[in-house]
Amino acid sequence: MVKKGVCEQPTQFEILTAAAFLFFYLNKVDYAVIEVGMGGLWDSTNVITPVVSVITNVALDHTDRCGKTIERIAMQKAGIIKEKVPVVTAAEGNEALGPIISFAMFKEAPVYLYGKAFRGEEVTSSMEGQKFTLYAGNTYSSEYEIKLPGEHQIKNTSVAIVAAKLVSKQDDRINELALHIGVANTLWPGRLERIHQHPDIILDGAHNPNGAEALRKALDKYYPGQKVHFVFGMMGDKDMSGVIKTLIHGDDVVYTVRADQGYRAAEAVDLAKLVGPNAIPVADLAEAYKLAIEGAGTDGVVCVCGSLYLVGEFKKMLLEQRSKMN
Repeated sequence: MVKKGVCEQPTQFEILTAAAFLFFYLNKVDYAVIEVGMGGLWDSTNVITPVVSVITNVALDHTDRCGKTIERIAMQKAGIIKEKVPVVTAAEGNEALGPIISFAMFKEAPVYLYGKAFRGEEVTSSMEGQKFTLYAGNTYSSEYEIKLPGEHQIKNTSVAIVAAKLVSKQDDRINELALHIGVANTLWPGRLERIHQHPDIILDGAHNPNGAEALRKALDKYYPGQKVHFVFGMMGDKDMSGVIKTLIHGDDVVYTVRADQGYRAAEAVDLAKLVGPNAIPVADLAEAYKLAIEGAGTDGVVCVCGSLYLVGEFKKMLLEQRSKMN
């Protein structure tokens, strides 16, 4: 087709998206949860008509492609809204909500807004997980238990439950019991993922200021007053200064590394300069991890973060170390 001039050469993501849709079709899945690659309006996934559209939040990310303001990014995300298809969102602020609400009104799509149509209220919270009460409409309230720490996960889970409840209007298999069991068994690797205790070792792929804020809030909530020993690496095309300013405190210790060996990864030395005097650039990930463990001691906190690529490299390193031991 490319040779005949029918279409341009598809990108890798477009090919993977097409392959995924074919796989879902051949396997006759009941439902597929489709996440856009970037933005929404012009994303290759945006050829479907969903049962429900979900916009979790709007943050400054992919600004080189989606726009440099919250409003422009919200316009891109609102592009997934379809004619009369309900929209569930936890977006906040006029800049984000303005385009979403306007687009939904144009498409005659009902909007379910977190904080108005529904909300989640914390009951208990720890690194082991949380209990919260979901309130929706004028009559619904139910207590849910999740294994995901962090106040942002109460919001995320509430959005997911409300989206599923909208789907349940056409499918009675999605009932209260199924929802409670589903969220209770949900795990999210690489997001406030604690893989060890004493010291507590936490992995988080936060790579923008919004994600960094969620991570910092969780660290302050579960480890109040404690110094954090970071193993920190980022992609050079991300908002490195914004993440550092949000995430790292002056009394933390930061071992900067390359997130991976790809061309996009920021150099450890450059990251250390951005962090400041409490940062030490380290050429080797294993060495940075060793230094962080030694510095934290048995009662400390080690956080490997800054990029999902780094989390992936870190897990790969641990597997290789364990295989050598065996």
